[in-house]
Amino acid sequence: MDVRNRLANDVIVVPLSTTHRPAPTHVELPAGEGGLQNISMAKCEQVTTLDKAFLLRGPFAGIISPPLMRDIERAVQIAIGILP
Repeated sequence: MDVRNRLANDVIVVPLSTTHRPAPTHVELPAGEGGLQNISMAKCEQVTTLDKAFLLRGPFAGIISPPLMRDIERAVQIAIGILP
């Protein structure tokens, strides 16, 4: 997916929220992760694309740690029915 995101005018994203509702498709990101100022929830059932220019204005400006990225990948797989 990184190659696709690098070459396209838009990027595939998982939206974040500061509203915390536990769900199999939600992954909690602690404050400081990826530059986030607040604890946030990755809502992996809402994968979408955004124009790259939109991301320049957002609060997220970092990298997710490999263990949390694996959790997000698993939650996306649950959301699309690959995993139960």
